[in-house]
Amino acid sequence: MKPKADELIEFFHQLALLVRANMPLPDSLAGLAGNCRNPAFAHVVQQLADDVAHGLPLSDAVARHGRCFDTFHVQLLRAGERSGTLGEVLTEIARIARLEHALRTRVKEVAAYPVLTVSMAVAVLLLVLRFLFPELAATVQDMYENGVPALSGLLFAAADWVKAYWWGCVAVYLTAVGAVIWVFAARPGSNDPLRRCIRALPGAQRIFANHDMARASGILAVLVRHQTPLDQALSTAADLTDSPGVGRALRELAAAVRSGAPIGRRVEAAHGLDPLLLSCLAHFPENELPGELEQVREAFTERANTATVRCAAVWGSVACTAMALLVGAVVLAMFMPLIELDRWLHVMG
Repeated sequence: MKPKADELIEFFHQLALLVRANMPLPDSLAGLAGNCRNPAFAHVVQQLADDVAHGLPLSDAVARHGRCFDTFHVQLLRAGERSGTLGEVLTEIARIARLEHALRTRVKEVAAYPVLTVSMAVAVLLLVLRFLFPELAATVQDMYENGVPALSGLLFAAADWVKAYWWGCVAVYLTAVGAVIWVFAARPGSNDPLRRCIRALPGAQRIFANHDMARASGILAVLVRHQTPLDQALSTAADLTDSPGVGRALRELAAAVRSGAPIGRRVEAAHGLDPLLLSCLAHFPENELPGELEQVREAFTERANTATVRCAAVWGSVACTAMALLVGAVVLAMFMPLIELDRWLHVMG
């Protein structure tokens, strides 16, 4: 079973501190396993310690536990091992995981109340359509010579359909509820269902675009600080991004650097990269790049957080409005025949 997001964040953060303090990697992993509160994850971390103690690189040891770690973790660890920046890379993994966890938590908070309310409303509606409306429809339709109101007529027809296919409706409802629970309960990862749902929401592209820029900037800062050639740093960052457009633009810049062309001449053609990152790469010498890239990373992280707050407010408003409209339409359709009947009785009286 995949560990919880906060467990992974804590693991990578603590391991980064130990590695940067020059603690032996097998001892560091064994110590973390002994302090892990999750027995299943503690067993995995202990296996990592054993594998590393027998000479296996950490990235290869992590790759053996695909149910616990994402492919991105393996790729970034491998890049850190090649460049001698394992401690910094572990810190970057923890930072990226923390940002993604904050986004998931925000979306869950926004969606929880509307999803729960709509689920309850649909369940009540199904019960009313099945057990109350068929009898009510027969009574009301006998009192109307010219037919019942259109919305009520539609609801009565739906009641007949639900009665005819009752067990099918129950199965569909339970399947939908199970799917929602599965989406919300899925462990974080690059392909988890909640992440895909978030990407499909209006405005989410801005969040993920800034997240991709922050990830690329952080990786470049780590690699360039440890004297990795800029073209190799750009290629590595391209391999580790989620966005095909960002990866393609970074590879174009890497090719420009390898060919000897000034990077400033190619930034205009690097579609898919934010101008802030392009300006940093084009106008600062390599010895100043790490510090500037870290500032750029923080700027993109702040942008992502701001976009998350704004989108969450919009998503929450839309969800609550849709919920209110759905519940209101159901209540109106239920009571409209009674309102019309009361009006008819007053006219007859």
